[in-house]
Parts: sequence; C-alpha cells; structure tokens
Amino acid sequence: MGKADNLLNKISEYQRELKKLQSECNHTKKDIRFIDYQRGVRYVCRDCKVLLGWPSQEEIYKWSNK
Repeated sequence: MGKADNLLNKISEYQRELKKLQSECNHTKKDIRFIDYQRGVRYVCRDCKVLLGWPSQEEIYKWSNK
C-alpha cells in the first residue's frame, strides 16, 4: 500500500469514529454557526459538531447583532 492509500484509510477510519461519536452524543449544548454560503446558518452541537437544524429568523437576527 502506498502513502495515499494509508491516508485514505485513516480518513475513512476517522470518519467512522466521528459518525459514532455524533450518534452517541446527546447534543445538550448548541450554537448558531455560519456553515457556508450554500447552507447558510445552522444550529451546531458544541461537543460533536453535528448540524442540528435551522434557527428561526428571530434567532438569526439576535445572533447576528451580538
């Protein structure tokens, strides 16, 4: 196996580990974060960084005026 294969295997392993962590997380703390221009603003778990949903327009307004 070459160096690229090793890196791809590690990436795959870390992605599985992250999925497991996110599925076991209780998502008790969430923040509003700007993700990117296509996805916009979302709720994100502070601990596992999974996208949780969309804040309301009022919540976005309060967040953007901090």
